[in-house]
Amino acid sequence: MRHPKRKLVGIDPEVKRELSALDNDLAEVLGRGDIALVSAKWLKAQLARQPDYRIVRRQDLKPVGGIKPHLTPKEAKRLLLEGRRAVGAFSLGWPTQGNPDPTGHRIQAFWHALLERPDIEAFFWDYPSLYQNSDHSPRTDEQERAFKRGLGVMGSLYASAIGTTVLQLKELPPRPREYDGKLCLFDVAPSVDEAAIKAALVPYGEIVSCTLGKSARRAIVCFATHAAAQAAKRAAAQLEHIAGGVDTLFNERSYDGRLGEAGLDDDEGRGWCIFESAVSGELILRLSVVPRLKAELDKLPPKMLQVRSGHSLEPVDLSAGRLETRVAEVVARIEGATFTGKGDKAMVINLYKTFVDRIAGALARLLPKMRASHGATAAPPEPLPQVDAPAAAPLRLAEGQPLLLLSRDAGGRPRFGVVVDATGGRVAVAGGDDVELAYDRCSQAVLPWRPPAAGW
Repeated sequence: MRHPKRKLVGIDPEVKRELSALDNDLAEVLGRGDIALVSAKWLKAQLARQPDYRIVRRQDLKPVGGIKPHLTPKEAKRLLLEGRRAVGAFSLGWPTQGNPDPTGHRIQAFWHALLERPDIEAFFWDYPSLYQNSDHSPRTDEQERAFKRGLGVMGSLYASAIGTTVLQLKELPPRPREYDGKLCLFDVAPSVDEAAIKAALVPYGEIVSCTLGKSARRAIVCFATHAAAQAAKRAAAQLEHIAGGVDTLFNERSYDGRLGEAGLDDDEGRGWCIFESAVSGELILRLSVVPRLKAELDKLPPKMLQVRSGHSLEPVDLSAGRLETRVAEVVARIEGATFTGKGDKAMVINLYKTFVDRIAGALARLLPKMRASHGATAAPPEPLPQVDAPAAAPLRLAEGQPLLLLSRDAGGRPRFGVVVDATGGRVAVAGGDDVELAYDRCSQAVLPWRPPAAGW
């Protein structure tokens, strides 16, 4: 199917320069090759040659038809800074540990998305873009450092206002039969062997087999029934002494929360997916309070698109929510979500808070500048969202606190009274230069406000 090319409209050069500067940390990581962007042209050629192709990890990608799988670091950085959202950022949950797409469902969905959006020239997908571990070939020390540097800019990658387009895939394919009854244990404790794993899990059902990985400290346990595997998964809290995480081998956890779906457990969603979804709108929401910036951003293709098998891409509404409470709400959602990796929850919350702190500082400089330049030629900007708060109490002074009061005499000349106690008593009245006040001491013991009210 051929899709018409989208007519691209350039944004104002000053706005582009300022918004690109917000991506400096991401541009640096791309420029050194810690994150590799996958060529959309390569993926299309690969699937044209091999329709049932399955994505492999970054270290194992091969050229096809003379097309390299990754952009060079220089090309990746340049594409980001072109400011036309030509870099795709894939957001999806992994159905299995060690393989984000065992059925080929993900790659087909994204392939169709890229056909519909030919202006997206390259994309980030964690598995082929970041260095990955495996039982037979773990990351080298340098690859481990690059991996951590890449994780450090995940907020910027998904949030970039003009550099990236987020392609969000929430749906999961049906569980293949070969995954029935299989449970995966992550971060197995060093002292735990296969016998200890079986002893801990046998109360949940008959165990057919148990295999413990050598380098990744991951165990695969096969139960006689899938119901037994699900029962063990629900008892994850009782299994913390043997493993850092427990889930069915084919992870059917939802993207961002599920309630009441037939045949599936209710859940609060996946922590990384909730982070990616939230941070994708973080910067856009804050920039859009300035009409000039919103007008320029609206010239670009949609920031976030929902990908669904058999459907056209749908823009995701990023206008919902209140900025005043957003950070606390996002943190609460991440707190309530599930992470496969031990320690990932604290890391992701820190990533989110660090990103918000960084852009808050940058926007404190940028937004007034954009309002000022816009105000000279356009209508006054809409007011910023207001915070509902109780009225402040009157100023209350400590005894002995000096305060200079301006008043005027009968002739309209200024004179000054000095308050020296909490009752407002005056000890001197001065007019012009005719009274010299003696210095006693300096006090900063002032009580300006009463204690904060509940809900402040």
